[in-house]
Amino acid sequence: GGDLRENPAGGGVPEDLELLARVLTRSLSDLQREKSELELLRAGFEANVRAYEERARTIYGRESPQP
Repeated sequence: GGDLRENPAGGGVPEDLELLARVLTRSLSDLQREKSELELLRAGFEANVRAYEERARTIYGRESPQP
C-alpha cells in the first residue's frame, strides 16, 4: 500500500489519492467508451434479428397454405 500522508508540496491532497482519481477517471472513460461500442453492437445484432425474422416469415409464408 501507498503512504496516504499529505503531499509535502503543500497541495493538501495525498499523492496516492490524486493518482487513484486519475486512474478511476481514465477507467470510467474507458468503460463509457466500451458501453457505447457495445450499444452499437447490440443495435446491429437487433437489426440482424429483425431481418432474419422477416426472411423467415417470408419463407414460411410462401410454404404454408394461405387461408
